[in-house]
Amino acid sequence: MTTYYTGKGDDGKTSTLSGSRILKCDCLVEANGVIDELQSCIGLSRSFIENKRIGNVLKDIQNDLFIIGALITAESENKHDLEFGPDSISKLEVWIEEFSKDLEPLRNFILPGGSKSSAFMHLCRSICRRAERVIVNFSKDNDIDSHIVPYFNRLSSLFFVLARHAAKEDCVEEEKWRGK
Repeated sequence: MTTYYTGKGDDGKTSTLSGSRILKCDCLVEANGVIDELQSCIGLSRSFIENKRIGNVLKDIQNDLFIIGALITAESENKHDLEFGPDSISKLEVWIEEFSKDLEPLRNFILPGGSKSSAFMHLCRSICRRAERVIVNFSKDNDIDSHIVPYFNRLSSLFFVLARHAAKEDCVEEEKWRGK
């Protein structure tokens, strides 16, 4: 029988790749935790998306997020094997253009929601924004790849476009915010 727990984290600490022990509230753990949360939300979203093209885009993003998590966690001498750079950001920009070309221009704020797939894309967007904030905070005291923060910035824009695209594809009208 396989055991899926070790009990080693019962003291509120976890091990890093180098073997040192840090508190589970450390910025490193928080950064990787929110990336993991985004990963899970993307996985959930993929289960609702019927469009295979979007499903493949989401899977590609999940692979990028694993690389980013490794880049944040790894010591500098272990980062040379990980491929991540400006092409990762360019890829997001191409997808933003691809999925937004048939959308009506925005003239109002819209309320997150709509179809299940659209609502989950909005949830991914908001988790992505939090990930960006946490990673920016982490980067104040830690050296990170210069492409990571812009990647999250573009990624949240892509999730917004995918949410709008999903609403249109699911024939659900976006609900406009009506200010007071």
